[in-house]
Amino acid sequence: MKHHYKIKKAFTLAEVLITLGIIGIVAALTFPMLINNYNKQVTVARLKKAYSALSQVFVLSVKDNGEAVNWVSAGTTATEESMGEYIDTHWIPYLKVLRYCNSAKNCGYRTETKYWNGNYNQLSLWQGRQQSFLTVDGMLVFIRPHDGALRFTTSQYIFVDINAGAPPNVYGKDIFVFVADLEKPRIVPLGYNSSDDDIDKRCFSNTADCFSTCAARIMKDGWTITYW
Repeated sequence: MKHHYKIKKAFTLAEVLITLGIIGIVAALTFPMLINNYNKQVTVARLKKAYSALSQVFVLSVKDNGEAVNWVSAGTTATEESMGEYIDTHWIPYLKVLRYCNSAKNCGYRTETKYWNGNYNQLSLWQGRQQSFLTVDGMLVFIRPHDGALRFTTSQYIFVDINAGAPPNVYGKDIFVFVADLEKPRIVPLGYNSSDDDIDKRCFSNTADCFSTCAARIMKDGWTITYW
C-alpha cells in the first residue's frame, strides 16, 4: 500500500521578515494618528467640562449676588485688595478650589515660565493669591477682572489650563480663554462672536498681541478639533 503525503509549504524567513516589516510600517503610520485622535478627544472633554463648570458658577453667583453688571464699577482702579475681594465674593465660593497659586510650583508647575503661543511669551498666570487657583478637578483657573491699566471692566478674561501643570502648556492645546460678559450676562469662548477668519487668525497665528480664540474654533466646529 502506497501512502501519499501532502507537502506543506512553510513561510520562508524572508517572507516572515517582509510581513513583519509591513506590519511595522502600518503601525508606525497608524499609532501616531490614534494617539493624536485620543488626545483630541481628551482635550475636548476637558474643555467642555471647564466651560460647563464656569457657566454654572456664573449662574449661581448671579443668583446669590444679583445682576453681574453691578458686581464691579467699570473703569475704577483695581487694587490688589479690591481684586481679591471681588474674586473671593463672586467666584471662589462657587468653584471647588484646591489651593491658591501664589507660585508656579505651588500648583504643580516646574518653573515660573510663562505660557507660550507659538514663539511668543504671552502671559504669566501667577499674579497673586486672589487671581490664580487650582481646582479639585485639576484645572488652573486665572480670572482677570481688569484691563492692562488695572481698571475694572465688565468684560473679563478667564484663562483655563485644563490639565494644570502637565505639558504642553500651550495656547490652543491645553490652555484656553473665555470671556465673562457681565452685561449680558454670560460666559463664552474668547472671539466667539467674531468672524471665522478672525477666529482662525487669532487661533493659528503666532502673534504676541492677542490671546487664543481656539476654544471658539472648537465650539463652532461642533466640539471637535480640526486645527491640530
